[in-house]
Amino acid sequence: MKNIVINGINGKMGKAVYAAAAERKDFNVVCGVDKRAIGNFDCPVYPTLAQVCEHTDALIDFSSPSALNSVLDFATENACALVLATTGYSAAQLAQIEKAAQVIPVKLTANTSLGIYALKKILPVLKQTLDGYDVSIAEAHGKNKKDRPSGTALDLARTLGNCAEINSVRGGDLPGVHTVTFLGGEESVTITHTVFSRKVFAEGALDICASLIGKPHGLY
Repeated sequence: MKNIVINGINGKMGKAVYAAAAERKDFNVVCGVDKRAIGNFDCPVYPTLAQVCEHTDALIDFSSPSALNSVLDFATENACALVLATTGYSAAQLAQIEKAAQVIPVKLTANTSLGIYALKKILPVLKQTLDGYDVSIAEAHGKNKKDRPSGTALDLARTLGNCAEINSVRGGDLPGVHTVTFLGGEESVTITHTVFSRKVFAEGALDICASLIGKPHGLY
């Protein structure tokens, strides 16, 4: 069983990761970290990472870009694997992440679902086959999502060589919908990924964590 720390445990995704880990036998959540150090958790919750004293094999971060410095400091000082599932990093912060990956294994991902992983495998094939088609990406998220376009939409656009127009919608409490459309003169091809529960992100984050622990340093 591997020990993990969840940064941002009181957020929607932090709670989802905690619940998903409780259903598995391969992980033990030794503590959580959140500026609101409260909650109904069967582990300690600290207001800062600097206060964590438990041994951990990995840190899963579902917080915000503003926490990056403390996240990287903790992970490198404790020589643990790091799963960064937060979006909205600046270019300077991405450089910090790359530097940390020189000493610890790091996974930086905008979306931890298996479906998006599969979609990214398919898109280059479609782009090559449908050469000359116009490409667009539409994404919809809950009204409280701060970044626009979403990190996932930007990631999909990079997968397509940044040739796609992105349209964003915010409203309600949607976990996330991403649609990629290839438009030809006489036909169109559309693929939509819809998330019905945040559990899919939580399970994906834990699967990523399991594969990352024990790997040599690097950005995966």
